[in-house]
Amino acid sequence: GGILSYLIMILLKKKMNLSVLVISISGGITHNIGQLIAASFVVNNFHIFYYFPALLIAGTITGLLIGIVSERILKILKPDFLIKG
Repeated sequence: GGILSYLIMILLKKKMNLSVLVISISGGITHNIGQLIAASFVVNNFHIFYYFPALLIAGTITGLLIGIVSERILKILKPDFLIKG
């Protein structure tokens, strides 16, 4: 889940240049999708995907919250990382 989420977030940032909030929500959702895929292979049962609607909501909410916090942190830290010259 984590690897899938990481790859999707990098792709979205580099290719589409989306906001931190949208990338974070996408990361939360794709993390849960990756977890479901892995779990379905472990238990050898694809009925586990019945949990997808609940995990979609959970991934959206957690991605949103993490995105909000990340945007606020970046606003504080960004001036310190700018190279003046």
